[in-house]
Amino acid sequence: MFKVVPISASATHHLRREVLRNGDPQGVVIWPRDDDAITTHYGAINAVGAIIAIGTIYPQILPENATNRAIANAIDASRQFQFRGMASDASVRGQGAGWTLLQRLIAHAHEQRPALLWCNARVAAIGFYEKASMQIVSDQFDIAGVGPHFVMAMRIS
Repeated sequence: MFKVVPISASATHHLRREVLRNGDPQGVVIWPRDDDAITTHYGAINAVGAIIAIGTIYPQILPENATNRAIANAIDASRQFQFRGMASDASVRGQGAGWTLLQRLIAHAHEQRPALLWCNARVAAIGFYEKASMQIVSDQFDIAGVGPHFVMAMRIS
């Protein structure tokens, strides 16, 4: 069993490195906006207190590479949120920690007012985000050193 709680930016670094940067000791795990007052980091914590999944959320407008900008047109920029850095420890994948964490990120956006929530989704994660009613709103693009992604978004009401 696990619970989702706010965590520090530095508490995300281990899973960012292991999961999102393939264990690369040179992989960048300290990201712009990590320490902004408006940025919130969440972690799914297991029964012994270990962080088993992570995610970060902050206000950010939908990027220009989104080909379907109509989803954002009616939403003020201050009500658009990006989440990033979703990662689950390999030992708990498929056990619901990532899904519960995603639901907390969606709830966080909802608490801020109706909003647009978006992310840069790895190709392998498309189905996971589609289950949460997110839709692809861009052409495929590459993030250097990480791989192919799509922008995915959903309205929060």
